[in-house]
Amino acid sequence: MNRPSQINNMGFYKTPVCKALMFIIGIPSLILNFTPKLQRYFVYSFSDVTNPLKIWKLLSSKLVFLDVTDLVCGLIILYYFRIFERRAGSRKFSSYILAMVILCTSLEVTFLFMFKFAGYDRISWQPGFQSVLMSLFVKYYLDIPRTGTTQVLGVPFSRKTLTYFMGLQIVFSEPMNAIFALCGIFMGILHRCNVFGIQQWFTIPQSVAEFFSSTLGPVFRSNPPQPLTQPMGATQEIQRQQRLELLEQQMLLAQAQGFMNQNHQRPLFRRRQAFRRRNTHNSEQNQPQAEAASSQFDTDNENQAQQHPLAPQPPEDKIVQLTDMGFSRSEVLDALSVTDNDVSMATNLLLHE
Repeated sequence: MNRPSQINNMGFYKTPVCKALMFIIGIPSLILNFTPKLQRYFVYSFSDVTNPLKIWKLLSSKLVFLDVTDLVCGLIILYYFRIFERRAGSRKFSSYILAMVILCTSLEVTFLFMFKFAGYDRISWQPGFQSVLMSLFVKYYLDIPRTGTTQVLGVPFSRKTLTYFMGLQIVFSEPMNAIFALCGIFMGILHRCNVFGIQQWFTIPQSVAEFFSSTLGPVFRSNPPQPLTQPMGATQEIQRQQRLELLEQQMLLAQAQGFMNQNHQRPLFRRRQAFRRRNTHNSEQNQPQAEAASSQFDTDNENQAQQHPLAPQPPEDKIVQLTDMGFSRSEVLDALSVTDNDVSMATNLLLHE
């Protein structure tokens, strides 16, 4: 197995939505912490919900953290969670954020009405971005493996432990934050289980995604990470973090390669990729030669394909999920076909080929 090049994965490469959210949430929150008189525009009460002229407060209250500690923890958690945008693609991740904003706000307003009927009609709510972050903890718990586990006084700690602690800090910083957290976790579970087809309710149209990509994309798009040219970190903690990141990359690559070797499909995948590049070059020079090369390629691989049949045609949603990450459709089809339509395996394969 070839050792993957050690890269600096700090940054927002392929995560423009998370980068935009950091600015949209962080800058207004900092301003509001120095201008308390403006904070009333970012909280709402029962009277605001029933007043059509103040319904906009439901949205404004989602865009800020009015507590400095919650702001710092929230931005760090959002930075950690940028991995979900890399895996799903910006369009799908944006659709998820939109769904959680609408669904969590609806549930929070329901709780507000319940408090009203219970006699607590003077409550002002400032849910902030907490409920959306808490919904992402469902994905974080189920999809991100534990790595670098250590024992402290017999209690296991991993790289995920700090993220959970920061989430708890937000939850218990204010009494009402626990309600907002429960709303987020509940909606995150519903979305995860796709109850009532909830995942299809909120999907950003492709045309809208392309519009924002062309207008705001250049502003929030980041350059690819560069290989590290400096020695590893000066402190033991930084070195440990870098080694764990490199180990995680090696584990993902080994998992993908093991799957490929087990199914005897990796040589065929590489030959397909090389053929596509060669055929594209030939087609620009001599179309008859390109057609002859295509026929020869199909003949050479007929026996191998019969011995190790590929997976059936992958579902369109999986194809879109990978093409949204920047891969071409032909590469996505090849990767899915040799990994039995496993999106995670196909992603690892495409990233390391």
